[in-house]
Amino acid sequence: MNCENQIPRKNGMDTEKLVIAALRQTSEVEVISGTNLIDLKVDGVWVEVKSCVEFDKTGRRGRFIIKEEQHEFLLQNGGYYAFIVTCSDGSVRMKMVSPSEFEYTRKLVWTKVIKA
Repeated sequence: MNCENQIPRKNGMDTEKLVIAALRQTSEVEVISGTNLIDLKVDGVWVEVKSCVEFDKTGRRGRFIIKEEQHEFLLQNGGYYAFIVTCSDGSVRMKMVSPSEFEYTRKLVWTKVIKA
């Protein structure tokens, strides 16, 4: 893995840990390990955590990377995405979104699912 991919991967893992901690305050959370398909079950519902930055280093709006097999799994099993955007000022925006609310695309600009 090259350095450019390591930073988003670390940010994603850190964000996932924060989401798990927040959800555990009000919900039963099962972390799904040993698979790269889906991250969590929250109160029995499948949840895939996706994160990005508000703007990348070129000034372009951040994008969520969506795997087609994850999208299909969530559609078929009534799951959700937990979309998280880390803003330039350090704040975070989060929204739970059903995969039926948008058409599959590999790279999804965050403003397509969360209001800017």
